[in-house]
Amino acid sequence: MASLATLLGWTTIATILWSLLALSAGITILGIARRAWSLLIAAAPLSLVFSALAILSIGPLTLLLTFLQLAGATALRVTTNRIGRLFVVLGGVLAWIVLVARLLVPSWLAAR
Repeated sequence: MASLATLLGWTTIATILWSLLALSAGITILGIARRAWSLLIAAAPLSLVFSALAILSIGPLTLLLTFLQLAGATALRVTTNRIGRLFVVLGGVLAWIVLVARLLVPSWLAAR
């Protein structure tokens, strides 16, 4: 049985994945412009799929987009003032830093 990569070709799969990331970025810009938290929630899974499949290359950087989308949606949904929104988004960045550091730093190095 042939794999999906064999049937479609690597170029087609790469095109689909990059299209997911571009669509996610476009929905994010639209969601920020309209201040629609639901659009940011809809964009997050698209960038998460790309990040998960590209985790060994550009995935950790694009995972930041996912965290910012979720933090932005939370900030738009929950808080009412700009300072509160800033703290929620900074919390999303901090969560991304912790996750990426855990993924990228070997456990034997972190144990010292």
